[in-house]
Amino acid sequence: KLLLDPSGVAMIQENLITLLIGNVIAFIVAMGAIKFFIEFLTRHGFKAFGYYRIIVGSILLALIISGVDLSNML
Repeated sequence: KLLLDPSGVAMIQENLITLLIGNVIAFIVAMGAIKFFIEFLTRHGFKAFGYYRIIVGSILLALIISGVDLSNML
């Protein structure tokens, strides 16, 4: 059975191995990130997260008020 990418190109065996390796690495990194954030929240609680959101929100609001076009940043 052929697997097709969004452009319609058939994926050959080498691409499937690369895809598998990428998924395994992404899973390992995600598990590490989750572990880090759970440990961080256990030690510091949501206080640091609240400050982070206020700071980032203030920066974004200042950029929007000053007329910076944020639509092309994604």
